[in-house]
Amino acid sequence: MMTYHRGLDSGAETLVVYIEGDGRAFISRRRVSANPTPREATALRMALADPSAAVAYVARPCQFLEPLPSSCEPRWWTTHRYAAEAIDAMDKAISELQRRGGTGRTGLVGYSGGGVIAALLAQRRSDIDWLVTVAANLDHAAWTAWHEDTPLSGSLNPADAPEKLAGLPQLHLAGADDETVPPALVAAFVRRLPATAPVEFLVIDNAGHDDWADIWPRRVCDFSFWQDAPGCADNR
Repeated sequence: MMTYHRGLDSGAETLVVYIEGDGRAFISRRRVSANPTPREATALRMALADPSAAVAYVARPCQFLEPLPSSCEPRWWTTHRYAAEAIDAMDKAISELQRRGGTGRTGLVGYSGGGVIAALLAQRRSDIDWLVTVAANLDHAAWTAWHEDTPLSGSLNPADAPEKLAGLPQLHLAGADDETVPPALVAAFVRRLPATAPVEFLVIDNAGHDDWADIWPRRVCDFSFWQDAPGCADNR
């Protein structure tokens, strides 16, 4: 699994981990891609712009591997893209980054389908400080129904256990111009969270699904979890 990191030796208490989107799952609406590597690594570009002291990036299973190993079957980027096995692999990758850096806590940032992975990880791990999702299809059953696509039958769904996020500080971002994951779908997931959950939902004007790598350098310091980050505080 491909990872990137910087500042693991910084002594930071929290490691900010970015999780990539689904990548190139399909070539066309009905034709599955032979390789899920994204054309534009949006979450990686977001990680590179992050002002925090310790930052890591984790690609999804089977992305950025050439040639693909035999274990990389198309189901892992189609119906089973959020399966328990995929969450296990991402969980182990984050634990290894924490071990190498000596950081005890994690902030999760997931872009698009990476937001689904981030939410599922936050539902199972006890060391997550906060969760940020960006243009994420957090209820993938509602998302596939809205697009009239095949259900992700082999995948876990964060919307099935919203109570597991009840006490976790969260920020869910959506783009006003996003036709892939419309803000209404993100808002519907937020409404399913317990009323006491410390959650914020923001819709960003003039933002489409693929615009976040350009938005992030300009806006990241505006969001609550970064306001004390070294790169943000130094510029105030």
